[in-house]
Amino acid sequence: KHKQSSLEYKMNSTKQSTKQSTTNTNTHAVNNHNTRTASCLVAISIAILTHSQADAQQTPIEIGLQNSKASPYLYVGRVTDKHQDGNGYIGSGVVIKPQSVLTCAHNLWESGKGWSSDVKFELGRYDNVVVKTLAASRRTVFAGYSSQNPGNSSSAFARDLGMINFTAKPMPSGGFAGYWANTALLTTRGYAKISLGYAGASPYTGNRITQSGSTAAFTPASGAWLQNPSYGIVGGMSGGPVFVYASGNWYVAAINVSSPTGVINSNAGVRALDSDGNKFIQSYAY
Repeated sequence: KHKQSSLEYKMNSTKQSTKQSTTNTNTHAVNNHNTRTASCLVAISIAILTHSQADAQQTPIEIGLQNSKASPYLYVGRVTDKHQDGNGYIGSGVVIKPQSVLTCAHNLWESGKGWSSDVKFELGRYDNVVVKTLAASRRTVFAGYSSQNPGNSSSAFARDLGMINFTAKPMPSGGFAGYWANTALLTTRGYAKISLGYAGASPYTGNRITQSGSTAAFTPASGAWLQNPSYGIVGGMSGGPVFVYASGNWYVAAINVSSPTGVINSNAGVRALDSDGNKFIQSYAY
């Protein structure tokens, strides 16, 4: 059995770091677990990923520059920040509303030390290609996260959601990804599920969007924290989206938060978008 670790990645180092948040939000349950928001699509003439293309990618693979411009990849970007010791870290996020990026809480707060500084979002980064870079104007984390110690506990992962807001729109068109707060999409076998993010642990660079996933079902671990034994995620992918293919479209259904230490091909850990996750997005994304 491997200890679970959060997945923010320290720049220019092979060390993975665990971070925990403080809370400046309150969130309450809503009744509709099946809340669905359609994506606002950018006009672009690139073929959309099909269900079969997402099957059985047990370890993260780089998707290539051209694919990074297609849906659903075009909504994903790299999150960078600094700890209070001055070290830089990378994670991932997804544009969920015109001026808001959904990520994990541990990308925004360092356990026992406070908020991360110099938080930026680099939309569509692929090596030196970046669609747009924006500095955060506001950071919010899910209620109850700050009281969880250590930051890599099951109760912390179950609360590991964060929001970054901006004064401008990350996507030139103002587009954003659709999401569906329905855990059954994750726990039911047969739906294509892909985890996206900026893998930074060796042999990855942290500068290219990567993907792993399968059609296998997630299993409940603790509350809204789920795990999938059929594929893995690595440092730097923390905060990246889990897209599920349902009803002919790709929807964000969870956020990458954890992986067993030293394991990159199994037990991807995610924070599902349940009713509380939906309320968090509705309250703090715009």
